Amino acid sequence: MSTRTVPEPFRDLFRTITYAIAHRHQLVLMYGGLRREVCPHSLGWKGDTLSCFAYQFGGESRQPLPRGGQWRCLHLHAMSDVIVREGDWHTGPVDPQRSSCVDQFAAYVGFPEAIPGGFDDTATDPVLGDAYSPLVDALESVIGWRIDEAVAPLRQRIEALERELAQWPERTDRDDR
Repeated sequence: MSTRTVPEPFRDLFRTITYAIAHRHQLVLMYGGLRREVCPHSLGWKGDTLSCFAYQFGGESRQPLPRGGQWRCLHLHAMSDVIVREGDWHTGPVDPQRSSCVDQFAAYVGFPEAIPGGFDDTATDPVLGDAYSPLVDALESVIGWRIDEAVAPLRQRIEALERELAQWPERTDRDDR
């Protein structure tokens, strides 16, 4: 399995976008001199270029955005002033894995565990070494969030039943006769 090293100037941005993908958060950024509001769906390489396939739903565009938004292939070297924010998740009818924007994935919405080739953003970092992997952190966050969300109603029901059961008088074998 081959790995890719994220160049030093892009490591923080790479981690930011990975986090946004894992948590389905929006990004507000400057790209091509325009302020754009996007939902990042995949991140990785197209050849030697780090790219993000994102759905632009707001902000500025050279041409008017279609109603609802439009897919964009954004190169990390052209991004600036990137901010992560919570908000509605926007997407379109194209599968991010089928776009030509990224051919070697580092992360993508919904399927972060199926990343062909993998990556290593700390391979040459003398401070972080192998102690920190934003992808592993992002995966744990995604898995933990989804499990908590799915189990929360069940936990609430169990707690309600336990409270109800606690109000009943204690039974003994004599009560069963």
